[in-house]
Amino acid sequence: MTYRTPDLYFEKQTTGAPVRQGRLEKARIDTTAFLGFTVRGPVNRPVRLTSWKSFEAIFGGHSSDYYLPQAVFAFFANGGREALIIRVARAEGDAAAQPARVVMKDLYGRNTLKVMAREPGQWGNRIKVRLGAASKPPRTGLKMTLAKGATEAMVDLTRGFEPGAVVRISEGARQEYVRLETVERKRLTWSKREALRGDYTDLANAVIEAVEVQLTVQSPFGFEIHDNLVFDPRHPRALVKVVNERSTTVRLEDLGSRTPSPFNIPQADVDETLAGGTDGVGKSSPGDFIGRDDGLGNRTGLLALEDHEDVGLICVPDLQAGLEKGEFKDEGDVEAVQRAVVDFCERHKTAVALLDVPRGYDIDQALDWRARFDSKYAALFYPWLRVQDAAGRPGATRLVPPCGHMAGLTASVDQEHGVHRAAANLVLKDVLGLERELTKDQTDLLAPEGVNCFRAFRGRGIRPWGARTVSSNTAWQHLNVRRLFVMVERTIAEGCEWAVFENNTWDLWKAVERQISTFLYQCWREGMLVGQVPEQAFYVRCDEGLNPPEVREAGEFHCEIGLAAVRPAEFLVFRIGQQAKDIITEEPVS
Repeated sequence: MTYRTPDLYFEKQTTGAPVRQGRLEKARIDTTAFLGFTVRGPVNRPVRLTSWKSFEAIFGGHSSDYYLPQAVFAFFANGGREALIIRVARAEGDAAAQPARVVMKDLYGRNTLKVMAREPGQWGNRIKVRLGAASKPPRTGLKMTLAKGATEAMVDLTRGFEPGAVVRISEGARQEYVRLETVERKRLTWSKREALRGDYTDLANAVIEAVEVQLTVQSPFGFEIHDNLVFDPRHPRALVKVVNERSTTVRLEDLGSRTPSPFNIPQADVDETLAGGTDGVGKSSPGDFIGRDDGLGNRTGLLALEDHEDVGLICVPDLQAGLEKGEFKDEGDVEAVQRAVVDFCERHKTAVALLDVPRGYDIDQALDWRARFDSKYAALFYPWLRVQDAAGRPGATRLVPPCGHMAGLTASVDQEHGVHRAAANLVLKDVLGLERELTKDQTDLLAPEGVNCFRAFRGRGIRPWGARTVSSNTAWQHLNVRRLFVMVERTIAEGCEWAVFENNTWDLWKAVERQISTFLYQCWREGMLVGQVPEQAFYVRCDEGLNPPEVREAGEFHCEIGLAAVRPAEFLVFRIGQQAKDIITEEPVS
């Protein structure tokens, strides 16, 4: 710019400095996904829960037939905070999960109302419904007599009456029905087409009453009363609309009977039992667990987790039920589902699979099962745990897979200590015993191979005695190390999104470097990283060496991070010796 006249000039100057962001907050990686069978609940639609009571309300609580409910109960009992439940069931074909239902008929025998269980399952076959007259419908007396052909009435009160409502005008045994057009102070009107066909002169006995209904619902999960509703879709208190909004047990469908109102209302004032509900478990296959990808919002099974990137742990406790109740042919199908879960975790690199050795396996079989997997995103646990059967007879027990217990304990450790602490050598809750007691010699065979065992200690309860992955790479054999890196990677990915589209210059490099270094310094202070000083614990490199002109021209930004992760002390060795004159004898004790 050329200055010609003495004056004050302002110039806009762009420095290219990126927007500075605040400190990084550690990402939570303890949200656990559970896939399996439940008594009730939505099918193939992930539901996020934060308590066992919420699970009971939505999915029906305990079941002696399935293992997922007990796994979720153990998850929350051991300190889990947030779970994502996916109810698996056959969704298509003759064997698909179906809701129980019953069709009600009107006065002329026409189908008029369908009542269905809110979700598929055999649980709906125990639902009973009754549709009858409302307990206290709006009711009023006449102030003046009504002559034949009348289209209005002067009444004592109009509270509760609404335009569009059908009312019954009666005197003794004689009665007529009309639909109100207007409701004014002490005055009701109806159309000329519905002009009265008789006289109503006995003011002491003549009554106008709204035609309203009451629906009662009985189920194993509670009792519902929906009162003072109208069987007319145009009414503000329409039966179908209100029940479908409020009921947690049933939903209704108006079948559009051609019978005129109010004779289209279901007539049988008796209990009707729903029937035809199926769980969709009998024909369930590995494909139902793995699921299908029909696009965003339409994914099923394991693939439904594509839409939930915050999941850090995945449990599939009902594979044994697939063998017992479904169409799993053998343990090969169990392996196929577990392998699909591991592959999912490997692909996304944000979650870890908690796998169970099949029930009834001995030591050699458990080692053989371990040999089928090699991944730093999976951990294997053995043996099964014995717990109280909450859905069985009093005092009954059952064996359950341990993944739910371990997911809850892991979440508890994350909250109390941090992800760097191994979820091992801590007392498990909701456990009565083990499928088989393991000796130290047996544990010595399993632990080095990456099979995480449970051991019962006298006076110290039942504890997980291992926290390793099933990776053959010794750098990733510790589960807490793998999860620490997952946490760091997710934190940086979420916290540095602001840098996208910023100018790729020295200012951006240093801003990102400072932000990540501050976060890792806090991790070091909390004991997550090894080193006497921060320089020994981590480094963050973001400079021109990593971002030469050709990298910047490609629109890329590179940052290099190194961590010295803390590892658990698995082997404590004490040397005890005795001294006799100048001779010292030492005996190693582990």
